[in-house]
Amino acid sequence: MIDKTQIDNIKDRINIVDIAENYLTLKKSGRNYFALCPFHSEKTPSFSINEELQFYHCFGCGESGDVVSFIEKMEHIEFGEAIEILAKKANITIEHKYTQRNNTGVRLKEINSFAMNFFRKELIENKDALTYLIKKRNITKESIKKFKLGFNNKGDRLVKYLKLKGLSDKQIIEYGFGKKNQNSLEDKFQERVIFPISNIKGEVVGFIGRTINENRHPKYLNSNETEIFKKNELLYGIDLAKNKISPNDFIILTEGNIDVIKSVQSGIENIVGIEGTALSLEHLKYIGRYTKNIYFAFDMDIAGINALKRSMDIAEKEGFNAKIIDLEENKDIDEYIEKNGKEKWIEKVGNPTDYITFLIQWEIENTDISSFTGKSKVAENILPIIQSIPNSIKRSFFMTELSYSLGITQEVLTSFKTSNKRKDNIEIQPSKYTEIDLEIYLLYLCMKRKILLRKALKEIKIEYLKNEYTKKIFKYLQNGKNDKDIILNIKKELYKKLNKEYILNEDPQNYAKNYEKIVKIIKNRYIQQKITTLRKELLKAYKSLGILKEIQKISKEYINQ
Repeated sequence: MIDKTQIDNIKDRINIVDIAENYLTLKKSGRNYFALCPFHSEKTPSFSINEELQFYHCFGCGESGDVVSFIEKMEHIEFGEAIEILAKKANITIEHKYTQRNNTGVRLKEINSFAMNFFRKELIENKDALTYLIKKRNITKESIKKFKLGFNNKGDRLVKYLKLKGLSDKQIIEYGFGKKNQNSLEDKFQERVIFPISNIKGEVVGFIGRTINENRHPKYLNSNETEIFKKNELLYGIDLAKNKISPNDFIILTEGNIDVIKSVQSGIENIVGIEGTALSLEHLKYIGRYTKNIYFAFDMDIAGINALKRSMDIAEKEGFNAKIIDLEENKDIDEYIEKNGKEKWIEKVGNPTDYITFLIQWEIENTDISSFTGKSKVAENILPIIQSIPNSIKRSFFMTELSYSLGITQEVLTSFKTSNKRKDNIEIQPSKYTEIDLEIYLLYLCMKRKILLRKALKEIKIEYLKNEYTKKIFKYLQNGKNDKDIILNIKKELYKKLNKEYILNEDPQNYAKNYEKIVKIIKNRYIQQKITTLRKELLKAYKSLGILKEIQKISKEYINQ
């Protein structure tokens, strides 16, 4: 808590004109200074500052106040944070009226600052860690400095350092810097690159350590939860991103610290990472200071998609407008940038996908919709989301999209009961196979029965296959090279590749049945992939023609009602 006398003293020592000049281009006219208003769009300056009264007023939008409210609005922060910024500029040390809890928080921030400096020094002195960041992860030296990255080596060097700073063994363990090893105390974050986590003011409140040894688990270690380190409140990189969000009027949310760093390196700086991948109301409270538009760029795996669904639900309930940055076949932002380059990443950010459109595409790409079961599964997963949309026009728009994508009429979809999941409709497929193993197993069946080999050479096109080995063998066999010795060599090689569970105790009477089933799956997979590709190309064509933009423009006033 800050005393009112101190606040008055700070305001007396600060000139609002000096502060405003850091944000605006001021021009003196008479007794006042004028500038383009930072709080609304205008072409003629109507934002006025009276130096004598230390007061600002905009004649266009009506915003007015003193130097404290100016900092609050420009930095999107609260009163106490604005006072602390101004106190630093005035070279005044604020004397807080601390409770015991506040005192602990201030001490923790001080300790974290000591630890961060220790980690940064350790990184500079460790060639393996620097090689990992710079050569393996392609993080620049500028980014290492900007994000204050560090390293913690083996042993107990940090523990000893913190003891010199006055910490007890109990505090070192409690704050998450050390752990017990038999009768001694050693560092917690051993052999890990360290990512300092800062609050919105740039104060270090905790750390995440990532192992540089890929075989070591867990991959990540966090600081212990304390009164200043709460994952449901923290956003990695928010202190650096906060001034980049409002000018762009959107924020990118991702999962990984390295994803944030690589994006910033590429020129997209309005990006933050969610600690623990769980978006919370506290996160949204901070984000809401800057924008109501969120672009999600989560990992493109099952865990990432599930986290996305949960996050989208809470974001939309809180009135945020959410879109998806589709990373396509790439796992995360880091991989996307490494494969495609920063220019493509910038282009990708400029063309986000609607959340429901993305989910429809993702479900279809990961489901065999050639069967009733597959179509039902997609409908089960997507329909409840569409049906929860309050706006009837928007709801109808996505029902049409789902209907088109599944090849089912809207009448059927509307009457579909998502709660009635009938187990007897589930089609049994050889779930013990992966996509690639299916092709290996198909080849195995062909080697066991010549009649199946002849059928396969007629029915299977090379483009149906994904596995390079099976492609090579089928090409070889289709060229007529299938004498006994070659078949024998292929069989020997197949036995090495096949998991034993495929061939142990297998009934030969099932060979033909399994062959038909697998060929159907492989063909349908190819056809579905082809359809998905053509749909994406069609969508791109519509976008390039500007048709979709025109539709969105016309519908906007209705959809947003």
